Order: sequence, then C-alpha cells, then structure tokens
Amino acid sequence: MVKDYQPPCTIRPAILNPAAEISETVGRLSAMTDIAKVLRLRRINRIRAIRGSPAIEGNTLSEEQISAILDGRRVMAPPRQRRGYRAVPG
Repeated sequence: MVKDYQPPCTIRPAILNPAAEISETVGRLSAMTDIAKVLRLRRINRIRAIRGSPAIEGNTLSEEQISAILDGRRVMAPPRQRRGYRAVPG
C-alpha cells in the first residue's frame, strides 16, 4: 500500500452522518423484508397443512378457498366442505 496517497476529498461529519443514516435505513428495510418473507412462508405452509388433512377425507376446497376462509371472506362451496374452517387471527 502506498503511504503517500492523499484521497481527492476529505471525509467530514456532514458527509459521513447522512451516509450512516442511509446505511441504517437500508438495514432496517432489509430486516423488515426478511420478516415479511418468513411470515408469508408460514401462512403458505399453514394453508397447505390445513388443506392436506381434510383432503384425505375427500374435501375439495382449494388453497385459494381455504385462504379466503381464513381471511374471513365468503367462499362458494357446499356447506359440508366449509365445515370446520373458520376465520382465525394469525
């Protein structure tokens, strides 16, 4: 490494502080995105698990219909198929 090197600019707090704030914000956004992905995967796995058990007994509800029921929306399906599902938080 060359010891006589002089950078073309001087790093001052006026430059360093906004750069640090930007880095902090990017870190927070990355963490929030990761959490959102984990929650989305949990929901998908939950819906698939819910669908799998009744499907063994002949229930024909799709993953989309089960998702709608869990969200509290109405679903066009025979009452026998909807039985046992309810809108629950989480």
